[in-house]
Amino acid sequence: EQACTSIVTSIDWGTIEPGSNVNKTYYIRNEGNSASTLSLQTSNWKPSEAANYIDLSWDYGGQSIAVGAVVRVTFTLSVSSSIQSITSFTFDITISATG
Repeated sequence: EQACTSIVTSIDWGTIEPGSNVNKTYYIRNEGNSASTLSLQTSNWKPSEAANYIDLSWDYGGQSIAVGAVVRVTFTLSVSSSIQSITSFTFDITISATG
């Protein structure tokens, strides 16, 4: 939520069909001591071949986020239409701030 009172530790993407996208919106607050920009990485895909068929992106534009400011970001999980034999998956999302 926009007040950033709850820490998100997992995202339930629900049931995703091949060739589809799922969007989830979250809010990120800069709790650091200086303005920061964010970067996004994924890792630890299980099964590892899921990374070949599933992509995570976001609409964060690279703008500087002031101390205490909140930015709204929408994550998009895209599943290739050619995905086969993967019925469940997990992966880690790391958002890093640099200032």
